[in-house]
Amino acid sequence: MPKPKIGIYWCASCGGCEETVVELAEDILAVVEAVDIVLWPVAMDTKYADVKAMQDRHIDVCFFNGSVRNSEQEELAHLLRKKSKVLVAFGSCTGFSGGAVSPHDFYPCIDVSGSKRNYFKLG
Repeated sequence: MPKPKIGIYWCASCGGCEETVVELAEDILAVVEAVDIVLWPVAMDTKYADVKAMQDRHIDVCFFNGSVRNSEQEELAHLLRKKSKVLVAFGSCTGFSGGAVSPHDFYPCIDVSGSKRNYFKLG
């Protein structure tokens, strides 16, 4: 049976989630034995064109952290949803705009399913 394909992606964030994965150090080898990491720009040279060329639902689970701050990041969020069977938003920067953004501005919560768009104000 093939190993599950995973992706790890971050947008505007403090970097803490990526640091946590990197801090696994040699234990990351056990992770790599269990899964096939197909996208992880922090550790792999992956280009936008590479992701776009993937078949839809190619990635079994994509872990997405960080705030979506601009149209490029929004486009990538939608693209990763299309290329992934499951897209998991994790980390405080993703769920609550974390420490990577100003609490004085409005930031969109993007529902990549396309059904709606919600906005909230922090602070």
